[in-house]
Amino acid sequence: MSQEFEISNKRQTVELVKVSVHELGYSEGALIVDILDAAKEQNLMPCGLELAPYLRLHYLSQPDGPLLTVASVPPFSDDMYPRGFYLSANSTGLWLRGYRATDDVLWAPDSEFVFLRP
Repeated sequence: MSQEFEISNKRQTVELVKVSVHELGYSEGALIVDILDAAKEQNLMPCGLELAPYLRLHYLSQPDGPLLTVASVPPFSDDMYPRGFYLSANSTGLWLRGYRATDDVLWAPDSEFVFLRP
Protein backbone atom coordinates (compact mmCIF):
# COMPACT_ATOMS: atom_id res chain seq x y z
CA MET A 1 0.00 0.00 0.00
CA SER A 2 1.23 3.49 -0.78
CA GLN A 3 2.53 5.63 2.07
CA GLU A 4 0.36 8.44 0.69
CA PHE A 5 -2.76 6.39 1.42
CA GLU A 6 -2.53 5.43 5.06
CA ILE A 7 -5.40 4.03 7.06
CA SER A 8 -5.60 4.94 10.72
CA ASN A 9 -5.78 2.18 13.31
CA LYS A 10 -7.87 4.49 15.51
CA ARG A 11 -11.66 4.64 15.16
CA GLN A 12 -12.95 8.21 14.91
CA THR A 13 -16.28 9.95 14.63
CA VAL A 14 -16.17 12.97 12.33
CA GLU A 15 -18.55 15.73 11.28
CA LEU A 16 -18.73 16.29 7.54
CA VAL A 17 -19.99 19.38 5.74
CA LYS A 18 -21.04 19.46 2.09
CA VAL A 19 -20.56 22.82 0.34
CA SER A 20 -20.51 24.01 -3.24
CA VAL A 21 -17.84 26.20 -4.76
CA HIS A 22 -20.50 28.92 -4.99
CA GLU A 23 -21.30 28.60 -1.27
CA LEU A 24 -17.60 29.15 -0.59
CA GLY A 25 -17.91 32.52 -2.30
CA TYR A 26 -16.95 31.76 -5.90
CA SER A 27 -19.86 32.43 -8.24
CA GLU A 28 -17.63 32.04 -11.31
CA GLY A 29 -15.78 28.91 -10.16
CA ALA A 30 -12.42 28.54 -8.43
CA LEU A 31 -9.08 26.78 -8.39
CA ILE A 32 -8.54 24.04 -5.81
CA VAL A 33 -6.11 26.20 -3.82
CA ASP A 34 -8.79 28.90 -3.52
CA ILE A 35 -11.44 26.34 -2.58
CA LEU A 36 -9.25 24.93 0.21
CA ASP A 37 -8.40 28.45 1.45
CA ALA A 38 -12.06 29.56 1.48
CA ALA A 39 -13.04 26.41 3.36
CA LYS A 40 -10.31 27.05 5.93
CA GLU A 41 -11.74 30.54 6.50
CA GLN A 42 -15.06 28.83 7.35
CA ASN A 43 -13.27 26.53 9.79
CA LEU A 44 -13.50 23.53 7.45
CA MET A 45 -10.60 21.17 6.87
CA PRO A 46 -9.63 18.80 4.05
CA CYS A 47 -10.40 15.15 4.65
CA GLY A 48 -7.84 12.40 4.81
CA LEU A 49 -7.92 10.20 1.72
CA GLU A 50 -9.01 7.24 3.83
CA LEU A 51 -12.37 8.91 4.45
CA ALA A 52 -13.54 8.45 0.85
CA PRO A 53 -14.12 4.66 0.92
CA TYR A 54 -15.88 4.91 4.28
CA LEU A 55 -18.10 7.70 3.00
CA ARG A 56 -19.01 5.68 -0.08
CA LEU A 57 -20.00 2.72 2.10
CA HIS A 58 -22.24 4.89 4.29
CA TYR A 59 -23.71 7.44 1.86
CA LEU A 60 -26.17 5.10 0.19
CA SER A 61 -28.83 7.74 -0.48
CA GLN A 62 -26.71 9.93 -2.75
CA PRO A 63 -28.95 11.35 -5.50
CA ASP A 64 -28.22 10.58 -9.13
CA GLY A 65 -26.23 13.18 -11.00
CA PRO A 66 -24.10 15.54 -8.98
CA LEU A 67 -20.61 14.39 -8.08
CA LEU A 68 -19.35 14.83 -4.53
CA THR A 69 -15.62 15.45 -4.33
CA VAL A 70 -13.90 14.53 -1.07
CA ALA A 71 -11.83 17.63 -0.31
CA SER A 72 -8.27 16.55 0.35
CA VAL A 73 -4.71 17.66 -0.11
CA PRO A 74 -3.41 15.97 -3.26
CA PRO A 75 -1.21 13.05 -2.20
CA PHE A 76 1.16 13.32 -5.16
CA SER A 77 2.72 16.31 -6.88
CA ASP A 78 2.92 14.48 -10.21
CA ASP A 79 -0.16 15.24 -12.35
CA MET A 80 -0.08 11.68 -13.72
CA TYR A 81 -1.29 10.32 -10.36
CA PRO A 82 -4.80 10.69 -8.95
CA ARG A 83 -5.43 13.89 -6.99
CA GLY A 84 -8.24 12.55 -4.84
CA PHE A 85 -11.63 10.84 -4.83
CA TYR A 86 -15.19 11.65 -5.74
CA LEU A 87 -18.48 9.86 -5.15
CA SER A 88 -21.16 9.53 -7.78
CA ALA A 89 -24.51 7.84 -8.23
CA ASN A 90 -26.29 6.98 -11.45
CA SER A 91 -28.51 4.31 -12.96
CA THR A 92 -25.65 1.78 -12.82
CA GLY A 93 -25.04 2.20 -9.10
CA LEU A 94 -22.95 3.99 -6.51
CA TRP A 95 -19.34 4.78 -7.36
CA LEU A 96 -16.10 5.83 -5.71
CA ARG A 97 -13.61 7.02 -8.27
CA GLY A 98 -10.23 8.66 -8.34
CA TYR A 99 -9.68 11.78 -10.40
CA ARG A 100 -6.78 13.58 -11.98
CA ALA A 101 -6.68 17.35 -12.36
CA THR A 102 -3.96 19.96 -12.55
CA ASP A 103 -3.83 22.91 -10.16
CA ASP A 104 -5.13 25.23 -12.88
CA VAL A 105 -8.46 23.42 -13.32
CA LEU A 106 -11.38 25.77 -12.69
CA TRP A 107 -13.99 23.97 -10.60
CA ALA A 108 -17.55 24.99 -11.54
CA PRO A 109 -19.65 26.98 -9.04
CA ASP A 110 -22.02 24.03 -8.60
CA SER A 111 -19.19 21.57 -7.85
CA GLU A 112 -19.78 20.05 -4.42
CA PHE A 113 -17.10 19.15 -1.90
CA VAL A 114 -17.23 17.46 1.47
CA PHE A 115 -14.99 18.81 4.25
CA LEU A 116 -14.31 17.98 7.89
CA ARG A 117 -15.58 20.27 10.62
CA PRO A 118 -13.10 20.10 13.51
